[in-house]
Amino acid sequence: MKNEAHARIKINQLLEEAGWRFFENAQGPANILLENQVKITQQEIDAWGNDYERTKNGALDFLLLDSHNKPVCVLEAKKESLHPLVAKDQARKYAKTVGAQYVILSNGIAHFLWDITKGNPKPIYKFPSSQEIGAIKAWNPDRNALATGTGKTLTAAAVIRLFLRTQNAKRVLFLVDRLELEDQAEKAFINYLKPDYSTFIYKEHKSDWHKADIVVTTIQSLMFNDKYRYDFSPSDFDLLISDESHRSIRATHGRFSNISTAINWA
Repeated sequence: MKNEAHARIKINQLLEEAGWRFFENAQGPANILLENQVKITQQEIDAWGNDYERTKNGALDFLLLDSHNKPVCVLEAKKESLHPLVAKDQARKYAKTVGAQYVILSNGIAHFLWDITKGNPKPIYKFPSSQEIGAIKAWNPDRNALATGTGKTLTAAAVIRLFLRTQNAKRVLFLVDRLELEDQAEKAFINYLKPDYSTFIYKEHKSDWHKADIVVTTIQSLMFNDKYRYDFSPSDFDLLISDESHRSIRATHGRFSNISTAINWA
């Protein structure tokens, strides 16, 4: 039976593929601390600040640091024969102790990402990069209103990249309610996400929109002649982001009932 050391070989590789650094290099200082470097002592807790919850001393498998050298994510490794979620309570305790908001649970095969301040661990297929975790942490929109000009399109791009990169979405639908927002979103996504992911405006790619990773359209385009009923299936999109089209979103949301995540900001 393969032990935890075998799982850690795979985890090390996944961390490096995501851009995390065990050693300082041209991209920056090391931002991974290993178990023998992160014994939870009173001295280390004090060094990180007095606001962190104190628990009994323990040892972390991996501690990931942000750009300010502060703990941002605890990674708890288990051997392949154990489900990663068996370490959920243990990892949460460690994360609270060092003040890390996120936890990755992995046995080298299955992986979960967890924001311990809300919700439950969610399966991922690749580890998020430091930049992606930073984008998630910074993304805290007012769900009642986000004014034009507050950078929400670029924030949406960061969220889209995370969903596509971790394979939690195979295709994304980005809805707007004005033509100028449609053009603006397309340009922003192309500039931010190329060459990794393609962006099409639906009205310009009616015959091949399914080749795109991100489809941008106005709600009016979908409503005209009831296109949303006939041109799409419930499984075409896994993530739907509605940008200022909330007034009409209920008319089409039923058609995309298989969407795993829908984000609506005004």
